[in-house]
Amino acid sequence: MDALQQAFKKDRVLDMQALQIAIGSSAPATIHRYLKQIDYFTSYTHNGKYYTIPDIAQFDENGFWYYGDIGFSVRGTLIDTLAYVIKISESGQTNSELEKCFRMRIQESLRTLLKSNKIARKKIDNHNLYVNPDPSKGQQQIEQRQHVGNRK
Repeated sequence: MDALQQAFKKDRVLDMQALQIAIGSSAPATIHRYLKQIDYFTSYTHNGKYYTIPDIAQFDENGFWYYGDIGFSVRGTLIDTLAYVIKISESGQTNSELEKCFRMRIQESLRTLLKSNKIARKKIDNHNLYVNPDPSKGQQQIEQRQHVGNRK
């Protein structure tokens, strides 16, 4: 486990190959066993290919940390983080707002969340607005968006 900690201290973000070298084993089960012994995060970008530890990650007020183009979230996966951001948004989120926030294309993930009813969508001013799936909360987000839009 010390070798793993040292590898993170040296490189900050590791992929599976770097973990294999640090641990001295190519068996995925062994690597996952080592990872379970420490607190770690997987990237929400790059299909969860990268790993880091809390001592390294410096999350911003929105729970994001980037190491180059590799994104990590305190919420975990892209799907979980995307659902959370939409649900807590004051006035919902458009696709372009979400892509700016997440620094990546998220259309397929939005479709997945819509199909599983974890978010809802409303067409406003020729844009899709993604909102909380709870009808009353979603309606509040829509009203807030329209109120903000009317003030401009």
